[in-house]
Amino acid sequence: MDIRTQAIAATGIVHVKDLDGQPLYTEAGEPVRIIVHSPGTRQFAAAKARQTDHILKRMQDNGGEARAATPEEAARELTEFLVAVTARFENLDYDNKQGLELYEAVYSDPMLCHIPPQVEAVFKRVGNFKPGSATS
Repeated sequence: MDIRTQAIAATGIVHVKDLDGQPLYTEAGEPVRIIVHSPGTRQFAAAKARQTDHILKRMQDNGGEARAATPEEAARELTEFLVAVTARFENLDYDNKQGLELYEAVYSDPMLCHIPPQVEAVFKRVGNFKPGSATS
């Protein structure tokens, strides 16, 4: 068996859910989606390495002892991670921002706090990155 048949796709799709947990669509019926880099990509690996760097920096700054992130640090680090692993947004606007500026605005807005967990959740199951699936 060629084990490469089990390789994951380079990206996955998060169909954003509304406040009631239903898939979100534009007025024209287009799905509101966030396309993310899969765990097998260099973008994902670099983002995970930055997360580790933050943890090590906190330990270094705390005399070698582990220290939990403050709520502000945790929010900033999550936003940084999600921005780094986002490939693009589809049918989603925020003050006419584009690219990284758009991603950061959405992920860091405390009133849109339901969106980051949706994006984080896609990484918890490698099957979400199955080639040709609705989420890849």
